Amino acid sequence: MIRWIFLDSSETVFQYSMANGAFYGNGVPIASISGAVMKKVSGASDFLGGQDMFDVFDRASRLANGNNITQQDLSINGYWLIAAREYVEGRKSRAQAISYFKQKVKSELPDIIVE
Repeated sequence: MIRWIFLDSSETVFQYSMANGAFYGNGVPIASISGAVMKKVSGASDFLGGQDMFDVFDRASRLANGNNITQQDLSINGYWLIAAREYVEGRKSRAQAISYFKQKVKSELPDIIVE
């Protein structure tokens, strides 16, 4: 089970299914914890102007060390995921999704400056 979820990067495993959007059945790719999987799957997104988010995540993950994580990160990430999903699934326009994200951060985390 551990190998299937975390270690195997073949096309029949959990991480690959998530990364190519098949796991939830909506075709929306979700970043994998496996760099090997993200190199095999396209994370290109209309929301990002065609940019491959997996390429960016892979490069950024090499720089991350966790020393600057704050208690607000989980909340901010959650608001971003909600806004992005609403946009990708067609329930919000790009502008509405960005506005929602900024409003949630501003109202729920008043110590964060939102521009």
